[in-house]
Amino acid sequence: MTSTSVLPLWLFPINSPLKEISSNEEQIAKSLPQKRSQQYKHARGYVRFALSQYLKIDPLEIPLKASPGEAPRLDNGLGYVSFSHSIDALIIGWSHKQLGVDLERNDRAISSQKIAKRFFDLNDRKYLKQFPEEKLMSEVLSQWVIKESLIKWQQGTIAKDLKEWTINYKTNIAKHNKLNLQVNTYKIQYRDWVIAISSNQIIENKNLILCIN
Repeated sequence: MTSTSVLPLWLFPINSPLKEISSNEEQIAKSLPQKRSQQYKHARGYVRFALSQYLKIDPLEIPLKASPGEAPRLDNGLGYVSFSHSIDALIIGWSHKQLGVDLERNDRAISSQKIAKRFFDLNDRKYLKQFPEEKLMSEVLSQWVIKESLIKWQQGTIAKDLKEWTINYKTNIAKHNKLNLQVNTYKIQYRDWVIAISSNQIIENKNLILCIN
């Protein structure tokens, strides 16, 4: 069953002051290399901060489980959270239904032909042939961000699953070629970023809240 309830997103600069995290998260952060530690603390702190304001719960009472390299989860039936970061921003999404979010700067330089050949399936490559060279990079980047959000929704891996996802570009519904999975995908162009969301929740403009901090 689908739902049209509100789906909030939060966008935070990567250089924002750190927020409070749990003592366990502090211990994990100490075990990580400096750059990874800063990124870890920033993401967990702002997930707690954003959800505390939205759900009206103290930040340290948010039942967040988000170990490095693992999909984040919320216990106690508090829904689903997903987050992603680019070089300069962090995006966080929350829903009652499972979701995946991803973002990249829209000016990120990529090797579009190599990425398409290695990671995209035949249908994707056929779709990309309609674009002139000057637009190809931005279109491949958009597809990459959407597929990253699909991987996060699925809780799969890039190596095993990225090429298995096929997107219907008329309906924006994605299907996994090997697994019995189907999900809605959405793309937002906001300022310097491409943002993608994968969710079984039906998202309309009035139901999508982008909170900029």
